[in-house]
Amino acid sequence: MYVNLFIASRLSWKDKGFILSQQTNFPDEDITRLVVEAANGSEFNINIRYPGWIDAHQLTVSINGTNIPVEAKPDTYINLKRQWKKGDIITPRLPMKITTEGLPDSSNYVAFLHGPIALAAKTDTTDLDNLRADGDQFGGYRARGRMYSLDSMPVLASNKTDLAGYLQPVAGKLQTFMAPELISPAIYKDLELIPFL
Repeated sequence: MYVNLFIASRLSWKDKGFILSQQTNFPDEDITRLVVEAANGSEFNINIRYPGWIDAHQLTVSINGTNIPVEAKPDTYINLKRQWKKGDIITPRLPMKITTEGLPDSSNYVAFLHGPIALAAKTDTTDLDNLRADGDQFGGYRARGRMYSLDSMPVLASNKTDLAGYLQPVAGKLQTFMAPELISPAIYKDLELIPFL
């Protein structure tokens, strides 16, 4: 069995008499719980994805509260083999950090990510009526309508390579960050970066 996504879900594997539920608030918290709801004593592997956005030796896993050694590397799977029983709880901890990723056009532009989540900023809500993306432009990701000139938009500018180090979490707001030292013009200094969902 493979666990690829960290979302609330439930699997009923009739041939094995096995039921596994995933209970999580990911990405608002950095753990997920895999709970064995039924098992007939079969021994088999549960393989949990070790995402590439987590550094080596940072992902941890416990079974029933006991930490187990993780030898897997990012972009592979953690292999858990045992005789599973009802009530077993597997708890992977998936620490997230801020990173940047260059755009595919090889320009100097980057996207900010918190773990696997792309961050974006809400700048204005003017003229949003009937503003919808379609399949004709840029694969449907660019909406038609009036656009702002680039020189009036917020810019994160630095000649340093560690832009991710400038982002600071906003107290009391999950998955929300600010970069006051980087953003100009000054009217955007309190701009918040939030998940682009």
